[in-house]
Amino acid sequence: MDREQQGRFVHNLRPPTPPRDTTPAVDCVNWLGNCGVILILFETPSGFALLNYPGIRLFFPHAVEDIWADFGKDTMVPRDLVILREFQTFDDKKRAINRQTGLSSQLAKMIKNWIKPGETLAVGKAAYKEVIQRKMGIYCLCNDAVSELMWGLNNCMNTILPKEISNLTSKGHPKICQGMQIVLDRYDIHLKPEMVNKRIVEMLWGPKILEVSKIDTSQWDYLKLSTALFLLCYPEQRIKLGDSPQMLSEDEANILIGDAQKYKGRLNKDTCRIMYKDISRARTTRARALKLLRVLVNEARKICMKLDAEHQYGEEGD
Repeated sequence: MDREQQGRFVHNLRPPTPPRDTTPAVDCVNWLGNCGVILILFETPSGFALLNYPGIRLFFPHAVEDIWADFGKDTMVPRDLVILREFQTFDDKKRAINRQTGLSSQLAKMIKNWIKPGETLAVGKAAYKEVIQRKMGIYCLCNDAVSELMWGLNNCMNTILPKEISNLTSKGHPKICQGMQIVLDRYDIHLKPEMVNKRIVEMLWGPKILEVSKIDTSQWDYLKLSTALFLLCYPEQRIKLGDSPQMLSEDEANILIGDAQKYKGRLNKDTCRIMYKDISRARTTRARALKLLRVLVNEARKICMKLDAEHQYGEEGD
């Protein structure tokens, strides 16, 4: 890269990252450049992708937890947050960027084609930050929030880049990300990494009640699910019904009321009541609702274990 090309980027370098919890939003936007929109260098198993993301979200209070909430649901990518700009495969990613040789012409050209003057580039490795800042003069952001963002992109890999395979798994188990661990620790829920398999991740979004009530809750949102759990614990209570995705239908409510006795002793009534009230109040805040529902993972696990045990006992009895 010649001096003229390098000079195009040198003005991007900035002082250290401002504190996340104390810096006004407008200052973060000005500091990030490009109206707060950042470019992400996202490494995949076979290459690199460039995506745009509202960088101001990296500086929100509790950003790590909220980013996990945005990307935590299996395979679902928030399309209003992430825009894929370009993806390229690389025959040898280690030669594409490393401390010894710098950047390959292919990767440097790819970044140069999309980076805007003053725009921040988010990278997932400190080594990448060092190389790109040194060789291209582009300021790079690499911190806990960016690491969580990279986890989220990996978690949603199949919807962002369908031909790529996420590298999060080890022996089929997704890595526990920092945001998930913070929420689990808050509610004193202890899960080993090997326990976070597909079934447990699904339980983080609601208990499996298909076996008992023959109702598939996999497409329900948190408000509808918390309403169902509340109704199972308090079948005598009147709730608002409707046909919207956030509300129980009359048929669903009648089935749950009829099955309420089957769940007796398996759900913590106080927990379900508190979650229902909190999620109802927080229905306009998606991330808040998700975090509140984390406490139900223990109840979900107990339900599944009891249902599995009873199912096995029933088969043996037959």
